Amino acid sequence: MPTLKPDAPPYQSKFRAYMLAPQDVPASTSDVIIFNAKWFDGKGEYDDTTTYRFTAKKAGKYLVMASAEFRGTVANVPIALDIYLNTEFELSHQTAYMNTSVDDTVSISGLVSMEAGDYLEARLSNGGGTGTVTIVDSSDITFFAAHRLS
Repeated sequence: MPTLKPDAPPYQSKFRAYMLAPQDVPASTSDVIIFNAKWFDGKGEYDDTTTYRFTAKKAGKYLVMASAEFRGTVANVPIALDIYLNTEFELSHQTAYMNTSVDDTVSISGLVSMEAGDYLEARLSNGGGTGTVTIVDSSDITFFAAHRLS
């Protein structure tokens, strides 16, 4: 039987996190989403207790995905989901507009070049108005994930 290399499956750099409870984002703010549970974390790189960050142990290209279901109290307020690399905006965001009668979803995916020690955060921005947006804790729709490709 062949011996698995440290970077071979199931030991690849990868994670998928989700929320255990809804999270409110006040008007005119951008908050790190509290993804405080993990489906998997191949190399222990995702912190689901304090920072809610994925910190790469190895440099490479990572496929990053995030999605957030939300509901709000004021109509026509822009909502954006952003991925930050360290402290800088990294991936372009998808903007949706809050609707008070139905839940909506924003999602994002893309390739990110990371160095060892770099970290990623998913943030939701509530674009203004007076209403709070609530991120829904639906584990199949609201999630944050990454996988090292090379």
